[in-house]
Amino acid sequence: MSAEGEAPAAVPAAADGEAAFEAAMRAELDRRIAALAEVDESTFGSLGRGEWALTVLVSIVLPLLAVWVFA
Repeated sequence: MSAEGEAPAAVPAAADGEAAFEAAMRAELDRRIAALAEVDESTFGSLGRGEWALTVLVSIVLPLLAVWVFA
């Protein structure tokens, strides 16, 4: 059998494997989303003033400062 005769047979098998992989990944994603949906705020706690200030500093102020310095 030539390589051309083997290639079409391998493609559907690979497609089936990819479909099974995609289905398994989707099932795992759905499981993780459901687990996160059950978590309430008391598990991780709420963000306080310090965390918000740090978030704003790291995500907005530092990038703007870097652009201003290196521009």
